[in-house]
Amino acid sequence: MEETIQKLVAERRHALHGADDGRRPWGLALSGGGIRSATFCLGLLKSLAAHRQLLKFDLMSTVSGGGYIGATLGRLCTNAKSADEVREIERALGDVDRARFRWWLRGNGRYLIPGGMRDTLFAAALYLRNLLGTPIELAIAASLIGIVLAATNLLLWDAVFRAVDLNSISPDNPNGVSALTSVQYVRLLVEWATQWPTLWFTLVGPFIASVVLACAYWSVRDKPSTSSMLLQVAMWVALGLGACWIGPPLLRRYSGPPWLAPAFEVFALCWVIALLWVLYRSRLRSAAELRNELTDWLASVMNTALLIAMLGLLDRSAWWWRSRRRGSPSPTVRSC
Repeated sequence: MEETIQKLVAERRHALHGADDGRRPWGLALSGGGIRSATFCLGLLKSLAAHRQLLKFDLMSTVSGGGYIGATLGRLCTNAKSADEVREIERALGDVDRARFRWWLRGNGRYLIPGGMRDTLFAAALYLRNLLGTPIELAIAASLIGIVLAATNLLLWDAVFRAVDLNSISPDNPNGVSALTSVQYVRLLVEWATQWPTLWFTLVGPFIASVVLACAYWSVRDKPSTSSMLLQVAMWVALGLGACWIGPPLLRRYSGPPWLAPAFEVFALCWVIALLWVLYRSRLRSAAELRNELTDWLASVMNTALLIAMLGLLDRSAWWWRSRRRGSPSPTVRSC
């Protein structure tokens, strides 16, 4: 890099002065700072040009506002066709006070408050507006979130209470869970569910979606085989149907958890959906593109689940704060 710079400096000096005097290269650095920096750098270049010192600099480094003036000078010198034209640019820059853009830069150097006291008062009014407006906006947003959460609670639990008879069994069942009917089991499940934020139960959707996406991700092959994919689909369909057929007898005979067979059926269905999706999409995209697409979707599902979890926690916190202020425990559903 140093040899390249030395070569460029030598070429410049030969073109401008006819020879290279061999001295070390001089560099000029113009710092940043918007229009204020551009105005300051213009004054610096004007002073150097007025004393015929500007062309002694071989290199120029600029950033931000300094780049405004540096780019202007660079453009003028690039368009020059001879050394005399470059020297004329230096003379014109030394007399830049007569140029219009010098007055424009100086007039707009106070770009934050170019109008003086008027802009100062406007900035103060803007600050006060934002200071008062932010809490109001937060209050409106919190009220809207609260309305949505309350409406979700009311609508969901109203539908549940209409569908489930909460008086079908007493809370203390002497015969154990194995002796419960399906309706009674659902009733106890509803009572258990009332102890948790309502929105958290919608996490079932993102959870199932994440299972499908994960199954699809591990089903992607660099060299897809349609026959192999269809064989896997048939296997999972058979396993799901087998769970539907064997699950109830096993539950009656061995008193297993009633949710085990339905959970496996849902898992098998997730595999079937994932395999069919991969089989369809593999005709349109490569394996790498499919994995990237599935990864992005899985990240979106996780972000959705995180949002639901946070809203549910907010809902629960609101109920807890209400119960603390009233001096009563958190509300749960009790038998009538």
